[in-house]
Amino acid sequence: MRKEEKETIYARWFSGDISEEELDLLKKEGSIEDLEKIKEATNQWRIPAYDKTAGLKGLKSKIKPQPVIQYNVFKWAAVFILSISSIAALYLFIKTDKPKEIYASQKSVEKHNLMDGSIATLNDGSTISYIEKNWNNKRAISLEGEAYFEVIKGSQFKVFTDKGNIQVLGTAFTVRAWNNKLYVECYEGSVEVTNNDHKVILSPRESVNFIGSAVPKVNKISNPKPFWLEGKSRFYEEDAGSVFDELERQYGITVIRPELKKSFNGLFEHDNLERALINVCTPLGLSFKIAKDQKTVTIE
Repeated sequence: MRKEEKETIYARWFSGDISEEELDLLKKEGSIEDLEKIKEATNQWRIPAYDKTAGLKGLKSKIKPQPVIQYNVFKWAAVFILSISSIAALYLFIKTDKPKEIYASQKSVEKHNLMDGSIATLNDGSTISYIEKNWNNKRAISLEGEAYFEVIKGSQFKVFTDKGNIQVLGTAFTVRAWNNKLYVECYEGSVEVTNNDHKVILSPRESVNFIGSAVPKVNKISNPKPFWLEGKSRFYEEDAGSVFDELERQYGITVIRPELKKSFNGLFEHDNLERALINVCTPLGLSFKIAKDQKTVTIE
């Protein structure tokens, strides 16, 4: 079907004056869904009410001989058809380049398969976004929160966060980017982590923790995968405030606590609030009270 024929059929579809044969052509071509979305979008546009009386008066004052009237009719029909084509092209462009966003809701883990076979697993409350167009040549993801990536070898795979960027070719690693901290663990291959003026390359079973502007330190880890995939949150000498923030996310609670200048090295599990609080508060020399509704915890 030629371009001119397509534009004419598109216009007839929008006007509701389309034949069964033409409708079948659109269905075979796969255009119906896109046309319906364009129609839905244009239905939301607000056009001022048309004054029929004033319009008729204006039209009569501008009436010219028949040939010119026919020319104008066809001229505006062509403009309308071109406008429909432009809207369709614009919609398809926006649809193609709009970032795809994946979110893991509270108390859940979201596993997402990428187009090249790589896998991104998101922890509770985390979000990733990326452009699907030309993905295999430009593999780049924005992350807010925590995610585990199993990357198929190919072009460079990049993860961007507010606090630093991670670059790999093919590997398995986890990234936690909450508040002003960036924590990365490498399980396979190698991972390059950049944060401000610091650049660190991790080998398998190594981790790095960026806190503020302090010089990062590479640590050895023994776990083969992130602890949170097993329902646990693990911390390595992190400030107590970050630990209580994670308790709030995992249990959907509010933690009322004083300002604490303490660091925590340990873990808590995600399936028992009281046991988790004991694991955190005992080494910190703190006590806690759980409200009857199980929604608020007070730290003393």
